[in-house]
Amino acid sequence: MKKIGLGMIILILAIFLFGCANDKVKFSVGFADNTSFGYRENDSGETVYGGIALVCTLEELKKLCDQWNNGAFNLESVGYSDMMNQKLREYDNEYFAAKALIVYSNMKWNWEREPRIETISKKNNVLVIEVSLKRGTYTDKAEAGTFFIELNKADVENVTDFRIEETTR
Repeated sequence: MKKIGLGMIILILAIFLFGCANDKVKFSVGFADNTSFGYRENDSGETVYGGIALVCTLEELKKLCDQWNNGAFNLESVGYSDMMNQKLREYDNEYFAAKALIVYSNMKWNWEREPRIETISKKNNVLVIEVSLKRGTYTDKAEAGTFFIELNKADVENVTDFRIEETTR
């Protein structure tokens, strides 16, 4: 009887440990600044300044820039030489051979709260991005902010949606 009880405990522990496999995704932040990635009109005709996109090829990145009126790949653009657009042009075919990029931009936080990407995990087909904000009392204002999050393509296969979870530190 003791062997069966011990066996059950080991089985339960194994299921718990292996059933809750590490779903963390390795990433690095290639760019983070209080600048807007761009703007576009939504289906209602309203101007939108924030969004999130998973980019897996240089062609997808160029298309995203066009959709969001971002001039990174347009030599005639006023913003062509700014830091963010210079960084965007570093993502080339060689980069996208094995890596993917998440472009996450919003008009949500006061950047004095120093938003930071803490963790990324994959739950089924959803990529969960944890953004932490510094605790404290701040002016209630929303500023543009953009992150370029660099990941391995294999880690984001079959991702169909994103969830942003905010925490404080």
